[in-house]
Amino acid sequence: MVNRLRKHIRNYFGFSKTETNGVLVLVPLMVLVLLSPRLYVVLFATEYDPSDGDKQMLDSILVAWSSNIKEPVKEEEPTPIRVELKPFNPNTATKQQLEQLGIASFLSKRIIKYRDKGGVFKIKSDLSRIYDFPDSLYRVLYKFIQLPGQLAAQSKRTIAKRNRKVTDERVISKKAKPALLVVDLNAADTTELKKLKGIGSGYSRRIIKYRKLLGGYTAKEQLAEVYGISDSLYQSLADQVTVSSVSLRKLNVNLANFKTLKGTPILVTNRRLPF
Repeated sequence: MVNRLRKHIRNYFGFSKTETNGVLVLVPLMVLVLLSPRLYVVLFATEYDPSDGDKQMLDSILVAWSSNIKEPVKEEEPTPIRVELKPFNPNTATKQQLEQLGIASFLSKRIIKYRDKGGVFKIKSDLSRIYDFPDSLYRVLYKFIQLPGQLAAQSKRTIAKRNRKVTDERVISKKAKPALLVVDLNAADTTELKKLKGIGSGYSRRIIKYRKLLGGYTAKEQLAEVYGISDSLYQSLADQVTVSSVSLRKLNVNLANFKTLKGTPILVTNRRLPF
């Protein structure tokens, strides 16, 4: 019979021999799995008939559990603060006194915190500068604030003293500034050159060495030709250097050798040569 069933399956589905054997094994297993819950109930289930003793025990447990349940504690509602408008000084009023004036608790805390940090209310409008302080509440409390509406006018002596102080400061600021240091590029040594801002020992030696090669500076713009002198540095020194008249060292180019010409700077101009 099994062989006949195997043959029908192979002919109907076109399965191979191995596949047919697998179907014959898996199908019964699937049926067994699907029917196992019902089979378990039929084979192993037991009926339970509660006795009177079990019922009494369950009732006693339920009573004990119910007695241990605590009723939720009702939170006491905060006692409403009675608003009473009366004169007050925001520099000395306590948090409770501020709240009695209708000021919210968080605003009262801000006022106290502002005072603790050294803040002082000088005039009435200073209270309205507290962050989130309602304008409507400020208008209601305005006449009860024990502070002046505005600062009193300063005395004539104080005004005169302040004006005199301002005048003295202006006079001091207008005093002549120290004379600007001016250095002669043809006469200065390394010590004088180092007095210029931005010129150190290295730059001062290069300036003097280039002066010797030139035979003397003819224009202060030649300072920018010194090795290492940037345009920005020259611009900062342009007003602090000058060039005195100097007799230039002449060089006979017809007799000078290559080494002499190589070490001598050449002044390039836009003047046309006469040949």
